Amino acid sequence: MKRISIILLAVVMTFSLYACGSSKSGNASDGQQNDQENQLTGKHHVVISVKGYGDIKIELDADVAPVTVTNFVKLAKDGFYDGLTFHRIISGFMIQGGDP
Repeated sequence: MKRISIILLAVVMTFSLYACGSSKSGNASDGQQNDQENQLTGKHHVVISVKGYGDIKIELDADVAPVTVTNFVKLAKDGFYDGLTFHRIISGFMIQGGDP
């Protein structure tokens, strides 16, 4: 009886480990390919309105950071950054703000 229990446990463990290792690899690569096709390239200019400061014009280079630029441009066009408080602004270098 003890031997049957050990064999049964080994079979169950084998199937459990096999199920954990399987994945749908075709869908993951399709999603990554679609993301790469939708990324911007080249230089892009956006303007955001900063509370207590005014408008900031930003030039972004999508050839250097395609994912970041694509996300930033989309959020800027949607008005996500308009009216946010940026607590650190260094002209020609960077801006730093908090989470809305």
